[in-house]
Amino acid sequence: MSQIGTLILPEGRLKELAYVFVRQWEFDDLKLECTRNILDLASVDEILEKAPSYSFSGDLFKFSAPPEFYQNRFNELFESG
Repeated sequence: MSQIGTLILPEGRLKELAYVFVRQWEFDDLKLECTRNILDLASVDEILEKAPSYSFSGDLFKFSAPPEFYQNRFNELFESG
């Protein structure tokens, strides 16, 4: 795991953000879920209201695993597809 920077969402790209879902996870479960699905993690520390919009304060994390882990995961996906 490595912390790769600060989370910054571009303004105006999606015009208007309609939904944001925040869910609390145990970190190890979330880390495994992200790693299994080759996803980075955006950690939201706070949501700031700046009329007429909102901004997020948080961090961005990138996870990695040995090649064998991904080979097994791709095999799982291939077999279920």
